Amino acid sequence: MSSAPKHTKRPQPLAVDAPRCRHRVVLDTAERAGLLKGEKGRIAGWVRAELIRAGKERSGRTSNTQLLEYALAKVALEDNFCSKIRVRKGRVSTKQGNLDRQEVGTRT
Repeated sequence: MSSAPKHTKRPQPLAVDAPRCRHRVVLDTAERAGLLKGEKGRIAGWVRAELIRAGKERSGRTSNTQLLEYALAKVALEDNFCSKIRVRKGRVSTKQGNLDRQEVGTRT
């Protein structure tokens, strides 16, 4: 009989770990960007209970403070993709540069 080593499968990350991982990446990035330095401030407001519940469920956060810090960090780190793509409306990128939509139709 052969005594070849048995290969063991690595445990796959659970879907429940995804929010925890996403939360960690966002807060690590916010920390590297200097957004978590300095003294703490206070913020208060009235928010719909369903929004809080859904936010906690999706993010894996359990306290309002954790949820708020995470949400603010995500907003602060947004890449502004939408506004950047709107600036390019009607333009086609080429190796030579950008062409206006009107120029594209007239090129031969």
